[in-house]
Amino acid sequence: MYPFKRVMIGLDFTLMDKGLIRFASALTELVEPEDIYFINIQPELELPQEIAEAFPVLMEEPAEHLRQNMLEEIERNFPNHGQWKDRIHTMVIEGSPRKEFLHQAEDLDVDLIVMGRKKNRNGTGIVPTQVANKAKCSVMFLPETPPEEINQIVVGCDFSEPARLALEEALTLRKRASHEVNINMVHVYHVPMGYYKTGRTESQFAALMRQNAEKRLVKFTEQYELDLTGVKIHFVYGRKKSPAAVLKKLAKRHQANLIIVSARGLGGLSAFLLGSTTEKLLKLVDDQAVLIVKDKDASPSFREIVEQI
Repeated sequence: MYPFKRVMIGLDFTLMDKGLIRFASALTELVEPEDIYFINIQPELELPQEIAEAFPVLMEEPAEHLRQNMLEEIERNFPNHGQWKDRIHTMVIEGSPRKEFLHQAEDLDVDLIVMGRKKNRNGTGIVPTQVANKAKCSVMFLPETPPEEINQIVVGCDFSEPARLALEEALTLRKRASHEVNINMVHVYHVPMGYYKTGRTESQFAALMRQNAEKRLVKFTEQYELDLTGVKIHFVYGRKKSPAAVLKKLAKRHQANLIIVSARGLGGLSAFLLGSTTEKLLKLVDDQAVLIVKDKDASPSFREIVEQI
């Protein structure tokens, strides 16, 4: 995995900011970033000339005032602010939220984007799935009430190279935490459509698929020299269920407050486009934090991608 040296947190001046800032404080203790950027994108607004002339105060630059408000909110809700203040940066920028957010992430060479997800969202602001698809770095989405700390993690694993990055991130978070962190690794297997042609029943073929998955896990851990001591391994037959649905169910059962997946799996075509499991997970899960781990160095530049938005 690559270190999260530069973390960018999106704020929108709503009640959710308080929870995002508190979570960011807890997260910094785990990832130990060199720079923390709190950013807000204000949509561009062109005023009619008559209105601008009648109310010249509206033409004054509001960015600095908003930035000061942001800084005050951070000082109130970021424990140990004094320890981190030299690494904290606040930015209020005017522009298209959908494009400017990613442009700023590129300009700052961000390693991790953190943003909130509202269950009921109106308007044309930053859409989480767009950021998840277009960003070349890892992205973490937080629920409306972010967890106070990360202590239960569920990781999806299909034994691919991207899955290794996701699993290593979970192991690193556990290692750096000052409190106990439990990790549940989940592999979802299915039977092929034509299994009946082999003369075996569905349950018999499912048993074969599980045995194969167990062998692949051994090779996977040996190939990448992974130490899974203390990690709970779950092999789940996903009969009539998508891997995303299985991950959601298991996360709820274990009261997980963070689900970690890779951007793509074995069938992925690009280092930045989401795989089907990850995209479905974003649509299904809104009560847990979701971390999508990407290989930043293998992705194209933000500007090559943003032009397609």
